[in-house]
Amino acid sequence: MSIEDLPNELLVQILEYVPNVCKLNIVCKQFNDIVNDIKHRVFKNHDKYIKELSPEVYFLLQDNKYH
Repeated sequence: MSIEDLPNELLVQILEYVPNVCKLNIVCKQFNDIVNDIKHRVFKNHDKYIKELSPEVYFLLQDNKYH
């Protein structure tokens, strides 16, 4: 569910009482775009993307015990 799915009456109340909620929505969309871009890169060429990660992140991804 996103903020756009909320009823208009509730959106108006949120906009009145929560400062910077519009900016928060923009940041959330930008973050979502970044995540989707990473998913696309991994799907497109998994091995290449994994090899470009830092050793620490690579270890975390390969660690099935704590993953």
